[in-house]
Amino acid sequence: MIIIWYTQPIGGFSSFYYYDKVARILVRIRLELNRKKTDHDNGEAMAIYRINRYCAFSRNPELLETSKLSVLNGVVVASKDNDLSDVPKDGYYVYDFSSKDGKNPDRRPHNGNVVTSKPLLPDGITEMHLKLLAQKCIALKSGIVLVPRNASEAQLKQAILDAIK
Repeated sequence: MIIIWYTQPIGGFSSFYYYDKVARILVRIRLELNRKKTDHDNGEAMAIYRINRYCAFSRNPELLETSKLSVLNGVVVASKDNDLSDVPKDGYYVYDFSSKDGKNPDRRPHNGNVVTSKPLLPDGITEMHLKLLAQKCIALKSGIVLVPRNASEAQLKQAILDAIK
């Protein structure tokens, strides 16, 4: 079963998520331009491919400060009484993590932005383009760097279109 959702960072294009709940494969397409560099990446716009992935959604933006996430019978659960959903809903935050043992996160879960049903996408890019890009990542079993952090919207659009040719 495939589920799709978007999150909205402050002041940038949305991120697109494509998740195969059965195979536990997640592709996150980060479309932000001028994203701050971190210890983990240079802030590029990119498609990120992850396996053994589990996802949950919560209204609580600080869930990881108050609760520990784990997996019970294939479902993400929280150690404290926090409402979690396995369905993305507007206004909920996404929490996702990889787990090789199917019980515990391999490292600290990713705390995503707010889920939105009204994504901000580069001009001319549609959900179909993003689905095709996610499916390409799954076929390649790899992520794809689209453009450097200082690229223009036109360069990002062209990189997406080139990647799905």
